[in-house]
Amino acid sequence: MTQENTLRTLKDFDDQHCSGCECMGDEGKTISEPLLRAEAIKWIKELELDYSEQPDGMTFESADSIAKISWIKHFFNITDEELK
Repeated sequence: MTQENTLRTLKDFDDQHCSGCECMGDEGKTISEPLLRAEAIKWIKELELDYSEQPDGMTFESADSIAKISWIKHFFNITDEELK
């Protein structure tokens, strides 16, 4: 994948990234951006809950949760305000 075709955030995803692939799912069903964002917010809240249940101190699991939260927030352009 060239630099100009790199998928960095959900905003970068469009029909050109789908041409010639099976990204539409079963029977050509699509998922709307608002539904994807809502699901991403749900994932973040679940990861934050998992993270908050970790014992004090940084563990591999808590670092993994923090990294996943950061990536999801970046990819889906989710702000802290949207998580409230």
